[in-house]
Amino acid sequence: MKYINKLVMVLMVVAVSSCDITELDLLDNPNAVAPENASVNDLLVSIQGSFDGMLQGMEGFAGGVTRMTALTPFSVYDYTNATQPQNYDGIWNTVYAGLFPDVDALVAIADERNLPIHSGIAKVMKAYAMVSLVDFFGNVPYSQAGQGTDVISPPSDDGASVYAAAEALLDQAISQMSGSTAAKPSTDTYFNGNPDAWVKAANTLKLRMAVTTRLVDGGAAGKINSLIAGGNLIDDASEDWHTNYGQTRTNPNSRHPRYNEHYETTDGGYLGNYFMWLLVGDKRDADDNPVTDPRLRFYFYRQVKDAEVLDKNEYSCHFTDLPDQNLKPAHWSA
Repeated sequence: MKYINKLVMVLMVVAVSSCDITELDLLDNPNAVAPENASVNDLLVSIQGSFDGMLQGMEGFAGGVTRMTALTPFSVYDYTNATQPQNYDGIWNTVYAGLFPDVDALVAIADERNLPIHSGIAKVMKAYAMVSLVDFFGNVPYSQAGQGTDVISPPSDDGASVYAAAEALLDQAISQMSGSTAAKPSTDTYFNGNPDAWVKAANTLKLRMAVTTRLVDGGAAGKINSLIAGGNLIDDASEDWHTNYGQTRTNPNSRHPRYNEHYETTDGGYLGNYFMWLLVGDKRDADDNPVTDPRLRFYFYRQVKDAEVLDKNEYSCHFTDLPDQNLKPAHWSA
């Protein structure tokens, strides 16, 4: 019994002493990459992925209400019941929990390592995201956003102030990248790390912002004229700002997300009738020769005349019971 008591006492001493060396104030995640060890190139690629995700999310909603696609994902054909607030959680999370903090982290690292091109590219994407949020939602949080638990529910800033902050960010980016001979990003899915192309993109975004605000901003006309006179804009298809997706299906799956969504796991999106007519309708060039829209072979798949007799088991592109003819508006049968 005495031996057992002594053993218990020894174990208690060891347990108490072990508490003394435990750092209870350790708040940093040991599995997270510390800023000083972060790869600025990898972080930039991640930001571009978040940027793509934001735009795709917005396009998915905007395409329905503008009738480029049908509103069938929500089983409605009218604007008033098209979406619910929670439907936009993905966009909100992508921007405020991913894109914005990652851009801020990259800018801090890039400035410390004298990488102005990396920093400028990130700022252009952040400015684009800020403008897109205002265009899509109206007033949005910005000045007090991203402060963690210090400001759990940041108030919204008016759209004009967010636009002004975005324009200032673009001016910083243009100044940083213009004529810079600093190291370029090793991977850039948009402009291959070309700072001149990014400056053109920044100027073009400023032009778009000025056109958008021309009815409420008395100085917009001057900005438009100045940017056009400067000429350093995207004015050719070869300079277009777009993502270059790959063609591999696995390891990695580098294709456009629509391939995965519309061929692999679910139905293809339903396009608006007028939009389809624009593609299929008669077109002729300046010499009155017929023109076949090159998008047809990519936008449409297995077209049949009678949608009501389609069997989802017979046609591999059908994964649900849509199209459901009972969902169509009453005036369609008139």
